[in-house]
Amino acid sequence: MLNLSFLFKDKSKIYFAYIGMSMLYLKKKDFEKSADFWLLADALFLGIEGPYAKSQHYLVQAQIEVNEKKATLASQAVLKAEQIILTLDQAKNLAMYIQLYDVKIDIAVLKEDYKTAFELQKKEKTLTDAYQNDVREEARSKYKVMFDTEQTLLKNKLLEREKQFTTVELENAKQEQQLKNMVIITAAILIAVLFFFFYRQRRTSKKLNRLANTDVLTQLANRRYTFLYSELELKKSISTGTAFSIIIFDIDHFKQVNDNYGHSAGDEVLINTAKTASKFIREQDILGRIGGEEFLAILSNTSLPQALEIAQRIRLAIETQLVSYDNNVINITASFGVAQFSPDKEDFISLFQHADKYLYKAKNQGRNCIVSE
Repeated sequence: MLNLSFLFKDKSKIYFAYIGMSMLYLKKKDFEKSADFWLLADALFLGIEGPYAKSQHYLVQAQIEVNEKKATLASQAVLKAEQIILTLDQAKNLAMYIQLYDVKIDIAVLKEDYKTAFELQKKEKTLTDAYQNDVREEARSKYKVMFDTEQTLLKNKLLEREKQFTTVELENAKQEQQLKNMVIITAAILIAVLFFFFYRQRRTSKKLNRLANTDVLTQLANRRYTFLYSELELKKSISTGTAFSIIIFDIDHFKQVNDNYGHSAGDEVLINTAKTASKFIREQDILGRIGGEEFLAILSNTSLPQALEIAQRIRLAIETQLVSYDNNVINITASFGVAQFSPDKEDFISLFQHADKYLYKAKNQGRNCIVSE
């Protein structure tokens, strides 16, 4: 293990060197070395001050615990970091808030709490969009500060040389000190550059993953994520013996909306319908767009009568909503199919097929109605 005590007498500098190495190996996914350096840093953490250093310390710990599948310890560490970060101005510390959400998402996934992970992803997206607007200007400022610092250091060195003592012993001592300073600065710059590179790469990867699970137009879960989430929730319901129901609904005569008002109007109808229906979906449930004008609601711990009541509320809300577009008011309705899981339905696909069959019965019965078992 790298021993930096020969370079630094100040324990805080040793701490920052260790925690920097831990972060570097964390980004390289060498979790064992990252954990080793974090333990060295943790031994010196007691005397460290400042919200940024403290919150970063706990975030690194949380990421290490996530890798070791220790959800409880990871949650405790991220809670400590969050209590500190929440005291900081969010607008001036977007990167810290985004990093906090990254770790909380990893913990939620580790706990298989995909609903929480999805909600955290939406919140992080908002922060990421704001961060991207500032990052280029911030980068220019950082490089300017780095350049000015280098210029200042160069001027200081020249001044030091002008003031150097005439004896060889003092000159050697000064050169030795300058060499140590250069090592510290170079190491700090290298760690900062590597940290920024790996952090940006990880953030981009996470963003692409979130985009792959989200319907771009409505911001609901897309078909792939909705079906994946449904299968996982159904397994939980089967193991716990709780009720599990789904609602499929489809906008009536949607093609006529596109033909009469244009596809932009159709998009506006889809967005309004998604917002309207989401109001009646509980926090523990999920609503996804699974086709052109088709939506699927996943209702855990919900019986068929309860699902029918939710479907009725959504149907009435859609029926009464008025979509305004280009000086036109568009009235729409929707047809619904509702089904509850039972032993005769072998898996989620079978349950989905039953609900889909009821949806088409609703269409054939005149639309704007609900059909179930």
